[in-house]
Amino acid sequence: MTAKEKAIMSTVTTIILVLGLAATALFVAGFLRGLRQALDSRNHASKDVPVSENEHWPSVIFAVIVSALAIAAVGFTSAAVYVGPFLVLLTAAGTGLAFFLDHPDKSVS
Repeated sequence: MTAKEKAIMSTVTTIILVLGLAATALFVAGFLRGLRQALDSRNHASKDVPVSENEHWPSVIFAVIVSALAIAAVGFTSAAVYVGPFLVLLTAAGTGLAFFLDHPDKSVS
């Protein structure tokens, strides 16, 4: 049995696990920040802040196209199976980051 065959995890798996831990930490930290802000502002009257739904369409379209390409790429090369986990990690990290980019003082009067 060679050293490569004895390896427990591949390099890609190790990278995915490390990035997964980082994305999880970012998401949990952001979620806890958002939860604290929500609890702190629960007794404050909030202003109705209009949110344009049209500004989100480019990111939605981008996500759908990238996901479709990732699924289709598996038919061309088996290495593309690793694209999915990276997209999931990117989504979790982006959601966690969004909690830190939120400005709660804009919605509380």
